[in-house]
Amino acid sequence: MGLTYFYRDLSTLKLVVDKTIQHYNDSGSINIWDAGCSRGAEPYTLAIILREKLGKTAFGNVKIHATDLDPTGEFESIISNGIYPAEEIQRVPVDIQKKYFEDQGSTYLICDEIKESITFKRHNLLTLKPIKTGFNLVLCKNVLLHFNASQRRDVLTMFHESLLDKGLFAIEQTQSIPSLLAHLFMKITAQTQIFQKK
Repeated sequence: MGLTYFYRDLSTLKLVVDKTIQHYNDSGSINIWDAGCSRGAEPYTLAIILREKLGKTAFGNVKIHATDLDPTGEFESIISNGIYPAEEIQRVPVDIQKKYFEDQGSTYLICDEIKESITFKRHNLLTLKPIKTGFNLVLCKNVLLHFNASQRRDVLTMFHESLLDKGLFAIEQTQSIPSLLAHLFMKITAQTQIFQKK
């Protein structure tokens, strides 16, 4: 999915950040996998929320691994350069824009501190091979709906294996964990689709 924008589904992202900090603030680092990141608006939004919550020093221990199939072959350069058209950041509050973005006229450049927290890698979820293990949090939104039931179960099992014990997993509001995998995840909030690894 190539169409995206900053601060999309903000309530879910804020809540998952709060839960992640609550569970792992003493572990020394926070490792996150944003699977299906498209052009990078979601992982960058996540990074900004974490920076606001944690402050400069603790934020230095955050690493977000953003991945996508990247059918256009353009996502890596977009994400690494951190340059986005004005219409993609219009929902970002003005004070946050001024703090983390440089206005370049028709485009905005994300500051180095935020850019350096994110790495991008092309990855096909259907290989069923995680990019690494030991994640505190995995997000996968707007991707699972494109898979059939069997593929979804396999990919969700892979995500489970990539998480640390009691790691968190977040999906789109319209999705759910299949009943066959209920033994792997425990829902931890009533209002959003955020789960903890059993």
